[in-house]
Amino acid sequence: MNFSEFRNWFAEPPQYDTDHPAPSLNADTRALVLENTILAIEQCYLDPDSGARLIRDFRQHISTGAYAETTDGSTLAAGITSDLQYLSGDKHFRCLYGIRPDEPGHEEQIQRLQKLNHGFGQVVMLDGNIAVLEVRGFVPVHWEGVRRKIDEMMSSISSADALILDLRHNRGGDPKAVALVAGYLFDEPTIWLRMVKPSDASVEDIPTDLPVKEKRFGLDKPVYVLTSSKTISGGEDLAYGLQALQRAVVVGEKTVGAANLPRACALNDLFVLFTPHMCPVHPVAGGNWEGKGVTPDIVVTEDALETAYNLAKEKLGVSL
Repeated sequence: MNFSEFRNWFAEPPQYDTDHPAPSLNADTRALVLENTILAIEQCYLDPDSGARLIRDFRQHISTGAYAETTDGSTLAAGITSDLQYLSGDKHFRCLYGIRPDEPGHEEQIQRLQKLNHGFGQVVMLDGNIAVLEVRGFVPVHWEGVRRKIDEMMSSISSADALILDLRHNRGGDPKAVALVAGYLFDEPTIWLRMVKPSDASVEDIPTDLPVKEKRFGLDKPVYVLTSSKTISGGEDLAYGLQALQRAVVVGEKTVGAANLPRACALNDLFVLFTPHMCPVHPVAGGNWEGKGVTPDIVVTEDALETAYNLAKEKLGVSL
């Protein structure tokens, strides 16, 4: 079976109710979804040896009758997600029900981007010329207008004297968008991340861009990154890289620990399995945050923003 790759990261499953119930799964469809789940792991999982062990354990789990009575698609998808994450320890395993196995068209992309505000919150300027920018996700850079929006948001804080990046509710997304955001915090282009496929040792470098000088926040001004126990994937990527390069002070809670880049495999017309396919390697740190998360430089469970703000004021010598 050929599992085509697509990046439908921000798709939303359909909402069913009593007036419009979800279609019931029969035994044949359920068996097909489970068998194609195994095929997706076999063909796409980043490590063949670990994949073989995972398949063995998953087959054993199926043989216990774990899904035998499941007739609801959403319940089956949630069960596959939970079980594969538990068996593998990889939180990028995710099965979704009701997602089209293709990238959204132009109009739907626009609607999603508007709903998500391209992954950004609002820019807030605090006393002392300290900017706070919330980034909730990294939308695909090849969608129309994404690069322009990133440029607009990042250049809007270029004249601040310090920056607080709030990643506490960041759910990840496109690693190329992460690199694009990171580029505004430096004065030279660099290889931000290397994506490695262990099964064949192939490598894909993800570089930063170098915006024009007047749009860059630049290298010399202080940056603080806020994290939480919900910060995952691309949010961890940005926090990990800035910390490894000693470009930012990370403040908050330890993050989830999900680094591997998944491939979206269409199991049939209604089910998609996000299968960990490549692992990131940071060029400086030589590793990633898989399984261990990003440990903040300053650990606080509450008041991370206030803590970072106070650190920024102290660094700038601001007395307010």
